[in-house]
Amino acid sequence: MLHVPRSRNLGEQPGQVFALDRVALPEKENDFRIHRKTVIFGDDEKFMSGIFEDAVLSNEQFLQSNHYISQNSPADDLIYSKFHCDTVLTSAPRSTFGYWMGYFSRGDKVYYLDTKYASDYVIESGNFTANDFFLPHWTPLKFESAESMTVVESFK
Repeated sequence: MLHVPRSRNLGEQPGQVFALDRVALPEKENDFRIHRKTVIFGDDEKFMSGIFEDAVLSNEQFLQSNHYISQNSPADDLIYSKFHCDTVLTSAPRSTFGYWMGYFSRGDKVYYLDTKYASDYVIESGNFTANDFFLPHWTPLKFESAESMTVVESFK
């Protein structure tokens, strides 16, 4: 499951490269990828359809695709997460919807952009404490360097 909100603060949200780089981390963890599907949740269908070349709308019948763009209501997306999402990756660290997707997810294995790398006025103002928002067992993702889009998993 990949959560990529775009409509709020469009200029400050991570782009397509950010989302693609982060999808690779959870996929490397398990060998049962043959039946694995990635569902993309968000509020910008055009943006989400560009993340994966084979992404299709979830209400279409494409058996060959491994990437689906949710067409559900937000409430139904949360229910879907509870029963089907083993891993959640959210590209917007302050997204409350992304938080609840991770919180309710079946696998409760959540990756999120480390707030040090987020361009967000609340985070930059110092009025956001990551330890008060993210659960202790969730994993922040960090960049290799300020110039690199390579993601490294942090050690808490």
